[in-house]
Amino acid sequence: MARNAESTTSPAVVLAASAVVVASLYLAREVLIPLALAVLLSFILGPVVVRLQRLGLGRIVATVLVVIATFCLVGLLIYMVTDQLVDLANSLPQYRANIQKRVAALSLDGPAKGPVGRAMEQIKQLGHELTTTQPASTAGPVPVRVVPGEPNLVQVLRSSLGPVLQQLGLAGIVLVFVVFILVQQEDLRDRLLRLIGQGRIHLSTQALDEAAARVSRYLVAQSIVNGSYGLAIGVGLYFIGIPNAVLWGLLAAVLRFVPYLGPWIAASLPLAVALATFSDWRHFLLAAGLFVVIELLSNNFMEPWLYGSSTGMSNLAILVAAVFWTWLWGPVGLVLSTPLTVCLAVVGKYVPQLQFINVMLSDEEVLAAPVRLYQRLLAMDEVEAGEQVEQHLQDKSLQQLYDQVMLPALALEEQDRHRGRLEDWRRDSVLATLAGLVNEAAQASADKTSTPPAKPAQPQRILVLPAHDEADEVAADMLARLLERCGHEVQTLSVARLASEMVQFVEQYRPQIVCISALPPAALPSVRYLYKRLRQRLGEARLLVGLWTASDEPKRLQSRLEIGQEPVVVSLGEAMAQISHWAPLG
Repeated sequence: MARNAESTTSPAVVLAASAVVVASLYLAREVLIPLALAVLLSFILGPVVVRLQRLGLGRIVATVLVVIATFCLVGLLIYMVTDQLVDLANSLPQYRANIQKRVAALSLDGPAKGPVGRAMEQIKQLGHELTTTQPASTAGPVPVRVVPGEPNLVQVLRSSLGPVLQQLGLAGIVLVFVVFILVQQEDLRDRLLRLIGQGRIHLSTQALDEAAARVSRYLVAQSIVNGSYGLAIGVGLYFIGIPNAVLWGLLAAVLRFVPYLGPWIAASLPLAVALATFSDWRHFLLAAGLFVVIELLSNNFMEPWLYGSSTGMSNLAILVAAVFWTWLWGPVGLVLSTPLTVCLAVVGKYVPQLQFINVMLSDEEVLAAPVRLYQRLLAMDEVEAGEQVEQHLQDKSLQQLYDQVMLPALALEEQDRHRGRLEDWRRDSVLATLAGLVNEAAQASADKTSTPPAKPAQPQRILVLPAHDEADEVAADMLARLLERCGHEVQTLSVARLASEMVQFVEQYRPQIVCISALPPAALPSVRYLYKRLRQRLGEARLLVGLWTASDEPKRLQSRLEIGQEPVVVSLGEAMAQISHWAPLG
C-alpha cells in the first residue's frame, strides 16, 4: 500500500519542538540579537545595493558605499542629537527659577505645602497613630554599618565605560554581519534553499520571496510614517515655541520604531521641557494637543494608507508578538517583534506542520464565506448571519451572493445531515433562517439597485419544483427570486407535494419552462423519478435540471440522472444563462 506523501506530525512533537526553539532563542540571544539586527538592516539596504549593481558597480563596491552612507547618516543624526542635548543642558540654568516654582507647588516642606506635601503629611500622621515606639534598651546590640571605600580609577572606568563599550561592540558585530550578508546574499540564499531541501525549491523560493517582500514593505512604510511623524512634531513644536524642537522631532521619529511605548516616551520629554520652560500652561497644552492630533492622523489615515496589508498580520498578533519578543530578548526584541513575527507567519503558511502559526497570526480570513455563514447558522446567530449577508451584498450582486455564499452553505448543511452530524431540530433551524435570509437579501438587493434589470422580450411562465427535501426548496426559492427580478412569471411548489401532485399541477399551470431544483447527493433518485413522470406530460415545455454545487461535467450528470439531452446546470448563474438563451432579453 502506498503511503501518504506528506508525513503527519503529532501535536505533542510540534509542542515539544516549539519549546526547544523558544529555549534556544533565549539561551543564544547574545548571538542571535546582532544577527537579527543585521538581517533587518539588510532588508532595508539590500534593494539599494541591487540598484547600484544595475548601474554597473560591483557587489562589494556597492555594499561598501551603501554601508558607509548609512553609517554617515547615523553619525549625522547622533551628532545632531548630541548637539541638541548639549544645548538643552546649557539652557537648563535659565529655567531654574521656573523649575523651582513647579517643585514648590509639589513641595513637602514649608508652611504652604503643595497637594503632594499635604497628602504625605496626612500619611505620616496616620502611620504615627498606628505604630508604637518601643523604648530602646541600653544593653542592646550596636548597629554596624559597612562604609565602602573610595572607588579606584579602574572601577570608575569599568562602571562608566563598560555599558558604552558593550553597545559599541554590539554595533561593530552588527556592522560586520550586515557587510557579509549584503556581499554574500545570493550564496546565503542558495545555502538556505539547500538546507530546506531541493525537493521543495518552489515552495522555499516562494516563502523567501514573500517574507523578504513583506518585511521590506513594512520597513519602508514604517520609515515613511515615522519620518513624517517626526517632521510634523518638530515643525509643530518649533512654531509653538518649545526649545530644541529639532531634538524632539528626531527623537519622535526614532522612538516611534519602538512599538506601543515609543510614542509615549517621545511625547513625555518635550512636555516635561514645556513645563520647565514656561510659567503658564498654554505651551504645555498646545504641545500635548499637537502630539494627540498628529498621532490620530498617523494612526487613522497615514498608516492604513501606507501599511495596507504589508505585514499580513492581525492587530492582536502584533500586540502578542511585541509582548513575546520583549519577554524573550528585552527592548531589542520589542523593536524586532513585527519583522520576526512576519517571518514566522510566512513559514507557517508554507510548512504544513506549522500551519497553526499562520492561522493564529495572519490577518487573512481563515474560514471561507460559506463556512462562516453556515457556522453562524449552526450557532443560531441570526443577527451576525444577516450582517454577513448585508456585507456581501455591498460588493456582490444577488446572483453572486446566492451562488458563492448561500448555495455552498446549503450544501454544507446537506453534507452534515447525510453524515449523521446534524440533529433534526438544528437542521430545521438552519433551513428556516437561511430561507428568511434569501428573502431579505432579495429585498435588500432590490432596494440597493437603482436601475431595474433588463426584461426579456417575451416573459416566460416558469415553474420551479424542489426534487427531494426542504434544502431543495430553499435553493428553488433562490432561483425564483432571480427569475422574478427579470420579469418572468414564476411559481414555486412546496416539497410537501407528492410527485403525482406536481405532475398534475404542471398540466393545469401549463408552464413554458420547468426547472427541477436538487442538491446532491440525496436528491439524485428523486430527480430521475420526477423527470420520468414529467417528461410524458410536458409537451412542448422546456425542462432544466439544476443540480446545485455538483462538481461533475454536465454530460456525466446527464448520464447519471438518465435524462437524455436535457440541460443540467450546477449554479444559478448557469440556470439564468440557459433561460436567457430560451427567452432572449428585449
